[in-house]
Amino acid sequence: AEDLADPLAPFYDKNSDCIYDPENGDLPAIKMSNGKSTSGQGCWGDKCNDVFTYADEMIFWVMNDVGSDHVNPSTTPIGVQMNCLAFAFKSSDELNNMTFYTYDVWNKGNVDLDETYMSMYMDSDLGGYDDDYIGCDTVRSLGYVYNGDPFDEDATVQGYKENVPIFGADFFEGPKKANGLPIGLSSFVYFVKQQNQPLSDPSTEIHFRNYQEGKSRLGLPLTKSPDCITPGNPSTRYCYYGDPSKPGEWTMCDDNQPKRDLRWAQNSGPFTMGSGMMEK
Repeated sequence: AEDLADPLAPFYDKNSDCIYDPENGDLPAIKMSNGKSTSGQGCWGDKCNDVFTYADEMIFWVMNDVGSDHVNPSTTPIGVQMNCLAFAFKSSDELNNMTFYTYDVWNKGNVDLDETYMSMYMDSDLGGYDDDYIGCDTVRSLGYVYNGDPFDEDATVQGYKENVPIFGADFFEGPKKANGLPIGLSSFVYFVKQQNQPLSDPSTEIHFRNYQEGKSRLGLPLTKSPDCITPGNPSTRYCYYGDPSKPGEWTMCDDNQPKRDLRWAQNSGPFTMGSGMMEK
């Protein structure tokens, strides 16, 4: 694999020397905003001619699959690096309740990665985690969790009581098709904290791959049915894509599903990621 270090965190580079020095006025930055050159440019790796924007709080970290042990699942490293940036804004409107994440995913290995998927895994635990429902909005590429009843009890963590929110996670951007357009949400799956069931947590690479491709843990096709896997019903790649506020639409609420500790994965793919390529 190639070097897994460079490029790393973006920053505003006051003197445009591409060396991060906070004593000279350099500041952490979110990302290039529009590619236009200005005085006091931002710098990220060898790109020193771009405008950057800033948040009230930012955290940057790097992950790769060649360090430490692979235990869940035990797989062969492929040389992928993720440069991750989390940020948030302090405001008096809805923006104050949002956090944002950018992921620059690099194929640092020596081979192309065919049939690649990017998946966002969520174990949302909305307050008391044993009474949750989940769903998706295919137009917005959005996955969300809501309480299964009007009152959120305490569990090992404090519940929201009567003031229950809804939490959602959205693909603002993602991997692209060959024509440059975003792939968007290709499937939405869920799984349950239980053992040895078709919708249990994944534990092998095959389980993970099945969920990424919009199937059950055991590779069963998804169907528009109460549990999203009952055979003999119309096939789908998106579990519970209805609106919970509208009776008669396909939702966990309308199907009166058990309230449980749920997880979900929202997937985007497939696409080819060539050696040395980066996807956002």
